[in-house]
Amino acid sequence: MVLIGSISTAAVKYMADIVEPTVIVAVQYTVGLLLCLPAVMKKGTASLKTDKLALHLLRGIAGVLGFYLYYASLKHIPLVDGMLLRQAAPLCVPLVMLVWLRQTINGISWIPLVVGFIGITLLLQPGGDSGTTWHGVAFLSAICLSFSMVSTGKLAETEPNHRILFYYFAMSTLAILPFAISSMGGIDTWVWLTLIVISIAMYSAIGLYTCLLYTSPSPRDRQKSR
Repeated sequence: MVLIGSISTAAVKYMADIVEPTVIVAVQYTVGLLLCLPAVMKKGTASLKTDKLALHLLRGIAGVLGFYLYYASLKHIPLVDGMLLRQAAPLCVPLVMLVWLRQTINGISWIPLVVGFIGITLLLQPGGDSGTTWHGVAFLSAICLSFSMVSTGKLAETEPNHRILFYYFAMSTLAILPFAISSMGGIDTWVWLTLIVISIAMYSAIGLYTCLLYTSPSPRDRQKSR
């Protein structure tokens, strides 16, 4: 999953100098929506009924912002810096769970968190020559990703996999597409094909992550939601 995401990000770094980040994100989510439709049709539209619409919306908005901020930052900072800051999302997850879900952090767990954030501070180097505003944007994308990760974990407790993916891609597509349409003119065919390949890879990574959460030990309600 991480390997797929890393390879896709390297391709995005190259494409970010050719097309606007909004276009990359819009194509990514549109392709993802199309790819998850077969599972929806197999289960039937009635299987999309949910009482977690607000949580689905939160995940979708957090996901769109996370990817947009990340891709936008890659136009201005080295790929390695961007990936390191993006991968800081797991460090933010315990803090999000603490603030949002009121889940306490064990005393010994603070040690790796503190060490991790010290590393982020060194990379950002506030006031130094290397750190830039765009480094901060990349880290902000990690914070958005952490909210998306926590939301996905909550949804996976009661929602089936296909429903989580459908609402994620549907809501994200609706959120980003209006901002991308005006920048889609005059794009070469090979660029479209490259964006589609990147989107398929990212869909695979997101799908694997969601499946991992869904198949892990969870409350019995998950089985009832099928």
